[in-house]
Amino acid sequence: MLHARHGLDIDVQGPERLPLSPRAQIELFGIGREALANVVKHAGTSKAWVHVEARSGRVLVEVRDDGSGFDPAARHPGHVGLESMHSRAAELGGMLTISSASGAGTVVRVEARADSEGASDGA
Repeated sequence: MLHARHGLDIDVQGPERLPLSPRAQIELFGIGREALANVVKHAGTSKAWVHVEARSGRVLVEVRDDGSGFDPAARHPGHVGLESMHSRAAELGGMLTISSASGAGTVVRVEARADSEGASDGA
């Protein structure tokens, strides 16, 4: 859909299926969707890469672009997407990191337990 609407080419690498809980599927999909939406809105590029892998009961999702980049430490008033991604990762007891610099693209990386039903339920 992002390619048809916005011309964004997305190279996806990873297994066809992952042993994810329903909660983890929803939250990780939401993080990936928001990261790709930010590529379309802000990166000024037509290419993105998504890498997914599972290892030792954990799942890693990485969304990378070669766009304009930004300062992830700066405040972004009115933009709730970054906060939403951090909240979703925290719900899984995982960690989200964003690496970016002006002119150097952006990498959004989340790692969480594959079987996580959420941090608040003692998982």
